[in-house]
Amino acid sequence: MARNLADINNFLQLQLRLINVDRISLINAAKLLNEYGYLKDSKSSPGYPLRRLILANKIRGAIKENNYFWYLKRIESYRELLSPVDLCNMLGFKNLKSLYRKIKRDLIPHFRLKNGQMLFYKDEIIPWLIDNKYLSRNSDAYQRNELIDNGGTKIPK
Repeated sequence: MARNLADINNFLQLQLRLINVDRISLINAAKLLNEYGYLKDSKSSPGYPLRRLILANKIRGAIKENNYFWYLKRIESYRELLSPVDLCNMLGFKNLKSLYRKIKRDLIPHFRLKNGQMLFYKDEIIPWLIDNKYLSRNSDAYQRNELIDNGGTKIPK
């Protein structure tokens, strides 16, 4: 049931925009994630799986108020993320090792979280892949609308 961190972060920021709020409590965010199948919640300690991710600095927009309550705030300039698994699937690689070799050799734009996990900004990686001929505008991934930016529009041809 647990999805990757890029999916979880993207989902939370999208939900904050859809319900048009500036922030949401950790418990309500955990309920949303559980309801939509992104992260299974704990019955004995509601919000615990999400709190663990927040404490590991893996969830963007997490703030703590009064040294007690956790909230997730909407990031106005949020950039949609891709995980290594997503990128691997887009490029048709059979395993992540192939992707990591390609990243090391070709300097694919990426960033790392504090724990060392690698993620990609969708608005950076897609144009880079097209410019470097890893992905064509005629590819299946492009045609299936996987290459949509935050504004909901396709990347211009």
